[in-house]
Amino acid sequence: MAREDFTKTDISGLRAVILVENLPVPFDRRVWQETRSLVDKGVDMSVVCPIMLGFDATEETLDGVTIRRHPLPVEVSSAKGYLREYYAAWRGESRLLRRLWREKKFDVIHVCNPPDTLFISALPYMLRGVKLIYDQHDRSPELYKAKYGKRGMFHRGLLAAERMTFALASVVIAPNQTHAEVATGRGRVPSEKVFVVRSIPDPEEFQAPAAQPAPEFPFDRLVGYLGVMGEQDGVDLLIRAAEHIVRTKGRTDVGFVLMGGGPAYPYVTQLARELGVDANVEFLGYVDRRFAAGVLESCDVCVAPDPKNVYTDGCTMNKIFEYLTLGKPIVQFDLVEDRRIAHDASRYAENNDPVSLAENILAVIDDEEGKAAMSVSAKERFKEFSWANEAENLALAYAAAARKSRRYRRRLQGAAD
Repeated sequence: MAREDFTKTDISGLRAVILVENLPVPFDRRVWQETRSLVDKGVDMSVVCPIMLGFDATEETLDGVTIRRHPLPVEVSSAKGYLREYYAAWRGESRLLRRLWREKKFDVIHVCNPPDTLFISALPYMLRGVKLIYDQHDRSPELYKAKYGKRGMFHRGLLAAERMTFALASVVIAPNQTHAEVATGRGRVPSEKVFVVRSIPDPEEFQAPAAQPAPEFPFDRLVGYLGVMGEQDGVDLLIRAAEHIVRTKGRTDVGFVLMGGGPAYPYVTQLARELGVDANVEFLGYVDRRFAAGVLESCDVCVAPDPKNVYTDGCTMNKIFEYLTLGKPIVQFDLVEDRRIAHDASRYAENNDPVSLAENILAVIDDEEGKAAMSVSAKERFKEFSWANEAENLALAYAAAARKSRRYRRRLQGAAD
């Protein structure tokens, strides 16, 4: 069947469960947007996710979405820590899936990696005819190589888990072309089963509250960051760039506001103190999306300090789209997928060098005319993307899964009779 024929497939009444392990909903913007878009298409949506970041209710319903949450150990950067996390997640997910199965016999399980072991929780239901959708947020084998600089047994295990998920999936969702090529190449997935759904924010959702005044910071120039703070996210490079700007260049008029959190948060906050820039760096932690938009709107430039490596070169960072949504000039390292998106709305630092990152930041904030041109370019770049279009691609992916679901077709036939 041609892909365009899936537009004729009605997915209303389809019952789906999304499994996500590394963030809760509705905090996880990508997963929450996907979920709400599918609800708008008439899909009965449930989400199983961890208790985390203040989202402590084990059961709730938001915007028509059934949400079930389970406890998860604090993330630890060791093989033993990962195994403990995966085991705890499997137990929690399996328990909640059993409950959801009793409540509503779902047709689809939609797994969002990392990790690539979520298919294990889905297997008992796949034996009953439930179809698997693999939403590949990350390339876990590349992430492991980037973090630890080696391969070995654990890396081989990640490759095996990824291959198994690709093999079991009826449909694969990829966030960009690099991930799609991994699916069709390494994963040997037929191209007609792979759908690209980019993580583009809805501009109506990602904007400052109209009734709330913009946050104020005691600096003439402000540099913004929004995102996760893991070992691979390069926030330490941004802190070292701040040291070069504030201490080496004597630019105490420049402030840095960082929003987000993660396993590297204690380290980068301590690093700011050790380097003597803590007076110029404000860590706000995890914040509401609308509040974050208000902070970023007051920034002169936004930074994506993810270092260039085998993992990040194939990623499209959520923050790049979020910065473009607000028309902000960007400074980042030269990553393949991010350059495809940002083009000349961004300046590109070299060699994962914090000094180069710092000099590019200064080049933006000290050039009012250039900054204005980059802002215009950012707004033009964002016009080329639309969550509405991505939502249609998502619906096509679900239609492809629905076509393969005898369970769903039988239920529709029963309703028609």
